[in-house]
Amino acid sequence: MTPSEKIVRAKPSIAAVRHLLRLHGFRKLFAARIISQLGDGIFQLAATDLLLFKHPGANPAWTLVKLGAVTLIPFSIVVPFVGVFIDRWDRRKILTLTPLGRTALIALVPLASSGSADRPGFYIIVLLVLSANRFFLATMSAVLPQLVADDELLVANSIATTGGSIANVVGLGIGAGLSGLIGGINAGMIGGGAFLAAAFVARLIPVSRARDARTTPLSGALRAVLGELVEGIVHLRHSARATYALTSITVMQALIGVTTATTAVVYINRFHLGVGSVTKLLGLLAVGIFSGVVMVPLVARRVAEERLPVIAFIIGGISLLATSVSLTKGHIVVGSIFAGVSFAFAKIAVDTMVQESLPDEFRGRAFASYDMLYNVARVAGTALAAAAVAEHVHEEKIVVAAGIAYVAMAGVTGYWSSLITRGEDGMPKRIGKDPAGRPVLPALPIGELVTIRAYAGSRADEEPRAIVVGDREIPIEVVEWRAIEERGGERRRIFAVQAAGQRVRLAYNEATSRWEIDRAIRGAGAPGPAGDSQ
Repeated sequence: MTPSEKIVRAKPSIAAVRHLLRLHGFRKLFAARIISQLGDGIFQLAATDLLLFKHPGANPAWTLVKLGAVTLIPFSIVVPFVGVFIDRWDRRKILTLTPLGRTALIALVPLASSGSADRPGFYIIVLLVLSANRFFLATMSAVLPQLVADDELLVANSIATTGGSIANVVGLGIGAGLSGLIGGINAGMIGGGAFLAAAFVARLIPVSRARDARTTPLSGALRAVLGELVEGIVHLRHSARATYALTSITVMQALIGVTTATTAVVYINRFHLGVGSVTKLLGLLAVGIFSGVVMVPLVARRVAEERLPVIAFIIGGISLLATSVSLTKGHIVVGSIFAGVSFAFAKIAVDTMVQESLPDEFRGRAFASYDMLYNVARVAGTALAAAAVAEHVHEEKIVVAAGIAYVAMAGVTGYWSSLITRGEDGMPKRIGKDPAGRPVLPALPIGELVTIRAYAGSRADEEPRAIVVGDREIPIEVVEWRAIEERGGERRRIFAVQAAGQRVRLAYNEATSRWEIDRAIRGAGAPGPAGDSQ
């Protein structure tokens, strides 16, 4: 086995989870997140009951559009800017006061929804409560490195994110059941009680103050975030793989919006069902998503990541076309399982491709743009379905159209992914070919920041396996040696590698989390930094 074929094996997952849950700080953070996201799910369904099921209007889909436009789109716009405030304010206070503020807002629900929930005051409360959740979770992500070691962050993030997502889905189910039994207002109050409990637990998290960011004026910091967001969008457009991934998930989200709105219309206008009917639907959707999460790694061993969205569109298309024969409760419930599987195949693949296609310094901005596209597409799809219902288009025909669109996108993504997976046709035009027709790899850009892919993940101390230059992945043939270097008070990990017929030094700066092709290496291989030359 050559050095480049070595895999650095991480601590076994079960042992890592047990170790993290024994840490006082992480255990408190995890508990606060679980309780908060449980309450979030309960409140979301309570609000849905008050706004949609209790007052659906002549066209429930338009009510759903209004709910999404007021809650999802402003929420997406706020997300990129929350870090500016998290870096300035006391993080312990953020973690304590944010859920307390959400509890106080929910206490105003009976007054704001008196007579009808379809009033500006109630929409404002829903917007603030849901947006504050993002502020709370972003602060938790910011303090996590204070509670666990650097080499435990990957597992810690996985536990926190997965646990929180499951808690949210469970909360949605509980909220649907409670709203059906005791009404949306009382169910919302129970969600507020969960936020109060989260505040109590969060105040016990051993977290220090944020770094002092007051040297930069607040207005300047906000303008900088806006500029960086634009820069991230530009960088996304220059990555064919990331563009493919985001186009796939944006179209899928729009189609999910279409089917969600159509299902709401059928449940309310045709079946005359209340919010409690959503419980089974949500449970089976969660089963579908979980099944997809289990299946994706197995399929990904045999299929390139770029092909997973194709599979997602095929699954979604077939299930919708089969369901559209007759929109009975049984068909819709079974269709929700396959919808969950389809979503998992697309979402996991897209997240991975965006992460791998962009340098580390652009990922945060890219995902902020991703979040905006994701939510705007969902609302747009809901609006499209609402317009079709307003024109008296039969619900089965809307689902058939959505199914055909899924199948068409399977063809589009199939062709597009083939261009990306085939090096010759998918590479940028600037890469030429030799007389035998084989692609000529570009020269490695000495001194430039690049993306590095590793065998066991993306941490700096793992074996690098490829250098990404533009949209081209250049395999690393040999890792000659590795070392740790201190330069100007900064710690860097150094790898001497051979790739594309060149010998270069790769440097990972632990302070900035950036990879750089540090310099070219001439002469014979050496066991350490002393053996290279400018």
